[in-house]
Amino acid sequence: MADSIDLRNLVKAVEEQIEARFGSHLGYKQVKTALEKKGGKPDPRAMIMDSRAVFAGDNKPVLLAAEAVDSLERQVAARKTELLDALDRNRRKVAANIEKNRALLENRAANIDHAVQADEAMFVGRLASENGTQPVAGAKVVVRSSGADPKIVAEAVTDANGEYIIKMGAAEIEKTSKTLSISYETGDGALIDEKKKIYLSSAVGTAKVIDAAVPEDKNDLVTDMVKATDERKQQALLEMSELKKTEAELNQIIFRTRSSSDGITRSLTAIKGLFVKS
Repeated sequence: MADSIDLRNLVKAVEEQIEARFGSHLGYKQVKTALEKKGGKPDPRAMIMDSRAVFAGDNKPVLLAAEAVDSLERQVAARKTELLDALDRNRRKVAANIEKNRALLENRAANIDHAVQADEAMFVGRLASENGTQPVAGAKVVVRSSGADPKIVAEAVTDANGEYIIKMGAAEIEKTSKTLSISYETGDGALIDEKKKIYLSSAVGTAKVIDAAVPEDKNDLVTDMVKATDERKQQALLEMSELKKTEAELNQIIFRTRSSSDGITRSLTAIKGLFVKS
């Protein structure tokens, strides 16, 4: 991603606007040819005759230059907003990943805000071993409708910290019963039923946290899923180091983008001031 505004492209835009406005004038053509050293000296008579058109009404160069600078200022402002929005999204994503790894190292759920629309239902949670000391990674979390013939409504897989996020849109909610239950499916296909119930009428438009521990009599089903916790913690340490570097780089890019765009805007404002004074 570019971390600054390309001034050369902006200046080129001005040149193109001038060319479009004055390109058909004979005097303009002669001056341009002379400047590019592609022809002889311009004909003074043609330039004098042409000046009546060039300096008349909306064709005044001062007005054209002012319009061009206004256009450039708008382009700079729009590009600045676009760049900073993209950088901010990346920064939030990096910060969330840092928090996830820190939570894994500290054996807790990550403290991350999850956005949810008014017509959605979102369920976030963490699956851990019975004593809560080890996260269960790689388990499938399925949401089933209640009733005699329950259907899978939505599903997700727990991450390295045993956490999951399930989002359901209005269409999925509408097709299901108002009461749902969550079950955890392990890697070998075994199903661990979670007794908690979810009432959609109270969950729509909210992020509902549903944490659970694997029942003691089902611990053998997730043994392999918790064995690699120490290895995952080592990976988390390495990943956090890289993420912090990325976070620092993003902060520098944001600073340079602001400085660059603000500097260009100040320059354009000064240039426009000269035109207005003239």
